[in-house]
Amino acid sequence: HTAGNLALGSLGWAEGCVREAVAHTLTAAANPPTNAQLRFEIALALVRVGEGLAARRLLDTVPAIPQSDWRVLVNVAGLMRKLGDYAAASSVMEQALAQGANGSEVQHFRSVLYTGQGRFAEAEQALEACLRLAPGHAQAMLDRSLLRKQAFAENHLEDLDAARARGSASSHGRALL
Repeated sequence: HTAGNLALGSLGWAEGCVREAVAHTLTAAANPPTNAQLRFEIALALVRVGEGLAARRLLDTVPAIPQSDWRVLVNVAGLMRKLGDYAAASSVMEQALAQGANGSEVQHFRSVLYTGQGRFAEAEQALEACLRLAPGHAQAMLDRSLLRKQAFAENHLEDLDAARARGSASSHGRALL
């Protein structure tokens, strides 16, 4: 029933039937499954239909997530950030890191969470880790430049020129460069 209500909620939303979408999505959330990925999908749908508090309640009760599912934790952290709870998102992200999450995007996301909490030194460390893993990560280079005090002798332009010369930035990154 949960998956069906979730599907009906998505269909209602796509058809512009907001009340029906909200009703089906809330019904899907009423008896939440133990499957963490499905809980995340329900919480995401709740946010989409404007039920942020219901999504937060659902995320607060996410069951233990198996170690192989650290990606679910990263997704939950992202949704908590969208709900404006950077501290909770960071806590969930630390769990994901303990379960093996890593990579340039994970490090970049950590920097976003730290920045949202005013933890700028840690944000810069996470950006440095991101750039060690992916030297051409243009968004990380730009974000790092925003965290640093720029001066004529010390700025981010050299890093950007080097990335452009390497051609190592992603297509999105090339657009930023």
